[in-house]
Amino acid sequence: MFRQRSLESRQALAERGEFFTHLPAGFEKVDRHTIEKTPDQHQRDAIDMVFRKFRELRSIRQVHLWFRRRGIRIPVRDLGRAGIAWRVPHDSTLASMLSNPIYAGAYVYGRRRQEVTVDASGTKKVRGGIMKPEAEWSVLLRDRHEGYISWDA
Repeated sequence: MFRQRSLESRQALAERGEFFTHLPAGFEKVDRHTIEKTPDQHQRDAIDMVFRKFRELRSIRQVHLWFRRRGIRIPVRDLGRAGIAWRVPHDSTLASMLSNPIYAGAYVYGRRRQEVTVDASGTKKVRGGIMKPEAEWSVLLRDRHEGYISWDA
């Protein structure tokens, strides 16, 4: 009963665009239910550079190589230390950043799912983080906050 109420509460917060677990670099919580772009101009400039370079080069691989050749670091949320770390980005970091709707000012909840299977020995295996098609996302609220790019970009 308690778990069910907790899930219902989480869903209600998400439908209002107010449920956040962790935010990517470039965003900060203003209060419990509101986020905005970080006031740190250095972070904002670095994130803007990622999107500019992608528009110019049109390839995550080429953007990755451009940053790596120059040794340019970008901010990433370091969940282990609960802060921002500056790193030369991996291509997977760039792919995650470039496909995250939060950077386009959108609030999204439920865009990934878990898949549970049981193998022949009866062992349960959980595979998470499987991306759902946009039409199946639980919540999509465009223009919820200021983004680094437009939704149409």
